[in-house]
Amino acid sequence: MYEIGVITGRKPVIKEKIPLAPRPATLKGKTIALYHNDKVASFPVMATIKMLLESLGPKEIFEVHAKTPFSRHPDSAVEQALRADAVFTGTGD
Repeated sequence: MYEIGVITGRKPVIKEKIPLAPRPATLKGKTIALYHNDKVASFPVMATIKMLLESLGPKEIFEVHAKTPFSRHPDSAVEQALRADAVFTGTGD
């Protein structure tokens, strides 16, 4: 369970508990999205993750970019990522 709470400088007050999304037992045959923020350091990180994931037998691995030269609306990138069975995300600041 993931707890959503309010931090007030004291012990957090728990407002509600939200269950985690289901996790696939295997990535074999799954569609995987690599979602990153397009910062320079994120490209080698995502390339390495992609290489490692390919050995697990996914059906497809595709990249989702939060930013593009055309300043795509962030919601469209999220919409793309949601068509995947699993999403790997990270930043490379």
